[in-house]
Amino acid sequence: MKLRTIPRILIAAVLLSAGCGNVEGGVEESVSVSGLDAVIRLAPAPEEPMQFEISSNVGWSIVKKDLDWLTITPLRRLADTGQSTVTLAAMPNPALGSRRGTFEIKAGENFSRTVTVEQAGIDDAPSLILSGIEEDAVWFGADDYPREVTLSCNRDWTAKAQGLDWCTISPLEGRGGRLATITIVPGKNEDSARQGRLVFDYGGETAREIVVGQAGFEAVISVSAQTVRASDTGRLEPVGIVVTSNGSWTATSSASWLTLDKYSGTGDDTVTPAVEVNETENTRTATITFDNHGVKAVVTVEQSGKIVQYLTVSPKTVELSGKGTGVSVSVSANTAWTVTASESWITVSPASGSGDAVITISGTSNNTTEARQATVTVASTEVELLADDITVTQDINVSLDGYVDLMEEKITWICNDQALAMQTSPDFATKGENGSAAPATGAGTGVFYPSTHADIAYATYVKGNTLNYATTFIISVEGHYAFKKLWTGDAVEFRVPVVRIGKGSTLHFDFAIRATKATAAYYRAEASFDGGDTFVSFDTGEYYAGNGAANAKLKKKDSAHPFRATLTAPSSIELTELIVRITVADATNAVDGSSVSSPNTGTLRLTNTSTEPPFAGPTIYVTE
Repeated sequence: MKLRTIPRILIAAVLLSAGCGNVEGGVEESVSVSGLDAVIRLAPAPEEPMQFEISSNVGWSIVKKDLDWLTITPLRRLADTGQSTVTLAAMPNPALGSRRGTFEIKAGENFSRTVTVEQAGIDDAPSLILSGIEEDAVWFGADDYPREVTLSCNRDWTAKAQGLDWCTISPLEGRGGRLATITIVPGKNEDSARQGRLVFDYGGETAREIVVGQAGFEAVISVSAQTVRASDTGRLEPVGIVVTSNGSWTATSSASWLTLDKYSGTGDDTVTPAVEVNETENTRTATITFDNHGVKAVVTVEQSGKIVQYLTVSPKTVELSGKGTGVSVSVSANTAWTVTASESWITVSPASGSGDAVITISGTSNNTTEARQATVTVASTEVELLADDITVTQDINVSLDGYVDLMEEKITWICNDQALAMQTSPDFATKGENGSAAPATGAGTGVFYPSTHADIAYATYVKGNTLNYATTFIISVEGHYAFKKLWTGDAVEFRVPVVRIGKGSTLHFDFAIRATKATAAYYRAEASFDGGDTFVSFDTGEYYAGNGAANAKLKKKDSAHPFRATLTAPSSIELTELIVRITVADATNAVDGSSVSSPNTGTLRLTNTSTEPPFAGPTIYVTE
């Protein structure tokens, strides 16, 4: 739009200038304004903005008063700006009367000029001005955003939409002398171009009208796949078809065996086809046509004929050695397949393949106490799921000859044959007895063995403190194992390599003890399931918390006290050594009730738990 300078009043040009004061750095202020009258008079609807010049070596600003209808650009500049062009743009005055206001130019410390601006009112004749349109027309695209039209009128007005049912227009009436903003919102056009008229009635001789038009719709549609393949059983690849469209669309299938989850939509969407099972051996083809107002996208669906698949394995049962050495199995198939095993100790190579092949089944070493079993499954990965199983068994990889199964048999320490029942000292043959009826005793080294499994199980004395004394071990033909001079912490340990004891099963320890009067009175029967790191007490029916947590007490000298002790296994152990022991819990209290301060000469005997021969001694076994 063409700019014009402010009309001259009084003289052809007015120069306003000032020079006073100093700016920073000692430079004198210099401000001048040209092309600006003291009073500016404007028409009711100025056709073009006006301009004037400010030349200044200091910063300046413009302050408006009662001029919200006048735009001044710019309103300020910083120092050393040189010459600036200021533009004045006034909005139309819709009122009958004139309006006025002032603006003040300030620069530096001393320069100030005030200018009055007057704008005449419109003539008394009806007047309507529309802004925001060109050539009295508003044009929209097929899928366009709303538009706004500014209306200035000196009369009350109304508007009527003709042929514009495809859009909404608001407001359609207003008061004179007030600016109004009319919003036109078009609907989405999915057809040919269209237009209508908006007619304004404001009391003039001729009504004002504008054209409102919208371009025609240009349909676009595409699909994510041109071909969908289906197996004879109906499995699809890909499963869904992504439709991209800028309008509403319909979908049709060319065959009854091909159906869709939806047959119409608007905009982008996903359509999932479904095909029936093809019972024939022939391939068949159908199409899906997507139509967006005559623009089409076609998808071809190809379904294969029925294929008779097979998959078998041979042999169906294999046995692995305890070491897990691989065994071969043949796969006969006309399909791709994968192999899975039910147990982690099984490995199969290869783990997948296609058609006929040989697979090798291997296992880790079975270092448990029981044989184990697993299932290996060879399954098709094709349309029809076929599978065949192979049963795999594996024996144990360890010998149980060196272990005792306490669930199956008891282990008992007896004295019927002293030569087999203990490890003798060099002088036992002359000082001790071997099967003699005489009640003589013989000194040994302190390691003695059960009547069975003497090669793997044994019992021994264990010193449990650092005091300076020596304990003597004695074995008697009477069936007694005796220990002379014991103190707190000393123990007799029974060590048995066991096949397995399950958590929660019951460990039994049957034993009897007797002693002379000077021997310790309090003992504790206990067992270890972790090689001696920790011990758990048996349940004997007795408990003495103040005497070293004892669970066995000798109450009378030279009298056998039998115990049937039990213990619930706190954990499972397998192919390891079980330790059961009788520990002196408190040696400071003797059998006769006296107090003792150091190891004495009293004798403790581990004797039989029965009253008749063969004098069954300490016995260990397990029950569920």
